[in-house]
Amino acid sequence: MPNAMKRKGDVYERALLKYLRANGFPGAERTRAGYERDGGDFHLDPLVGTAPGVIGQAKNVVTPRWREWLDGLSDQIKNSRAELGFLIWKRKGITDPAEQLAVMPLREFLTLLRRAGYGTPLDIWTQCEDCGGRINWLAAPTGGWWAHSAHPADNHDAVTSLRVDEDMNSRGEWVTARNQRGGLIDA
Repeated sequence: MPNAMKRKGDVYERALLKYLRANGFPGAERTRAGYERDGGDFHLDPLVGTAPGVIGQAKNVVTPRWREWLDGLSDQIKNSRAELGFLIWKRKGITDPAEQLAVMPLREFLTLLRRAGYGTPLDIWTQCEDCGGRINWLAAPTGGWWAHSAHPADNHDAVTSLRVDEDMNSRGEWVTARNQRGGLIDA
């Protein structure tokens, strides 16, 4: 490779890929550079025929350009149809991939924390089919249920119009199974 910067980036990306594969993402792949619609440098969980769930974008420069990079990351998430994305910024003088910085928007980080069992679920609600009142999803270790928020026991159960194949994505939007990666929703 004639370009020293390209060589430097390539060495960094290979080290990161090796680390990702050894730490829970054995199917992680590097993407090819130069695509007009950039989808990130890494797809951490690629499945044939589906969009990646998580992408990573490697940065090996001394001075970070956070705004530019985060804007680019947002575009890469959309281009690849990924659910989450993060930047991997190489710290100066630190060669161990485990010690590099992972940077992502706070909303996505909080989504990861909630999925790991920390915090409380977001306020998820819809309208009751019977009375038109607001019903909230009450999460529980066994799954959860819909309940009226204003009148919990008024002689009828909360009836939702949500279909079984609907779910909430990481951005808080209701989506159907066919819009999700792989066409399946975990119950």
